[in-house]
Amino acid sequence: MKIILFWTNLMLLCLCFTKYTECEEIDIRIVTEEWAPYNYVKNDILTGYSVEIVNALMDMTENRYNIELLPGVRSKYILSSKENIMMFTVFRTPEREDLYKWIGPIDSGSIFFYKRADNPLKINSIEDAKNVGIIACRYAGLIPDLLFSMGFTNLETSAIDSIQIYTKLLLGRCDLGISDTDLGVIYYLKEIGVPTNALTKIPIKVFGADLYIACSIDMPDSFVDEWQRNLEILKQSEMFEDIRNKYYH
Repeated sequence: MKIILFWTNLMLLCLCFTKYTECEEIDIRIVTEEWAPYNYVKNDILTGYSVEIVNALMDMTENRYNIELLPGVRSKYILSSKENIMMFTVFRTPEREDLYKWIGPIDSGSIFFYKRADNPLKINSIEDAKNVGIIACRYAGLIPDLLFSMGFTNLETSAIDSIQIYTKLLLGRCDLGISDTDLGVIYYLKEIGVPTNALTKIPIKVFGADLYIACSIDMPDSFVDEWQRNLEILKQSEMFEDIRNKYYH
């Protein structure tokens, strides 16, 4: 009986060790794109809200991986076509749900129209927004595509970045502007050098999806689960609160 128990325990130990070893030997590749203030380069250093969260999670799991900053299209291609890839920061949408495995959320990604704070314009619906004079947005991307599909004909799409959009709005060259999540608007107003209350959010959500770390579909569940557990622990900590306060204020 003792011999049977010995071999049973030894087999269980070997199975646990094998599972642990496989998890440790995964060759993980982490990619991201330039998307301030979540992931961007400042003074030749990769930084941002999401970068700080991912670095904290790597410290918690005691595994350190290099984060590669790549063009957005290339990052998404690698995530969809290579093995054991992690990418942040990614909108989790119904269309993407089954394409990846998910760790998060790390933030909310809702996008709204903004107006200049002293503009008395009243917007109570999407239809109201369709009837204003000019809405400034980027020349291409998720938001202009969405607005065009909704029937907007008053879009001014010459802007190549967010600073151009908010500068036009502050100078009164458009009625509304739209480009970023709330966190992004705060960041870019600081970059312009104006107070964050210089613009007023129109409380009509144009787009909304939480922001996640996305993993290639082949990523072992044990790895994803470990990161998810640590994220939940991190979100209850002072460190997470400090990160949020740093970028949201």
